[in-house]
Amino acid sequence: MNAREVPLTVLLRLVATVQGVVAAMYLFLPRVSDVALGISRLPSEARLLFGRHCDLIALILTGCAALTWRFARDFARGAGAIGRWLAATIGVFWTFRSLQQLDALLDCEPWMLSAHLAACAFSAGLALVYFLTASWKTATGGDTPCEYEPEPDATR
Repeated sequence: MNAREVPLTVLLRLVATVQGVVAAMYLFLPRVSDVALGISRLPSEARLLFGRHCDLIALILTGCAALTWRFARDFARGAGAIGRWLAATIGVFWTFRSLQQLDALLDCEPWMLSAHLAACAFSAGLALVYFLTASWKTATGGDTPCEYEPEPDATR
């Protein structure tokens, strides 16, 4: 791993950790939202849909976090077209999530404005990281195969 790859690998591992935390937060969102927004007053079908939506988003984020954590070095190397496509696909997910937050920002109550603005900026930032990662091949000037190389053993 060269010196250019280290900061991007660390950034990608940080992004993966943050995505894991957000996924865990989504598992508790229905209970927190019920306290803040009174979700329990909605019809049972709407509550069920909201809960399933939160579960699905948590599952997607967990998958993105796991893939990013595992393949951070390959992403940082610009290794293989599949890694760049995967990074771009996760970037597209975060772009749509950012647009969804922007839409919610336009329709929200004044007391929720800062939370939606922060979520929109957060989503846009993650999309930017993934799109920059997807375009990393041209920045590093080569296409190396995406293959497994064990982490250096710190105990030796």
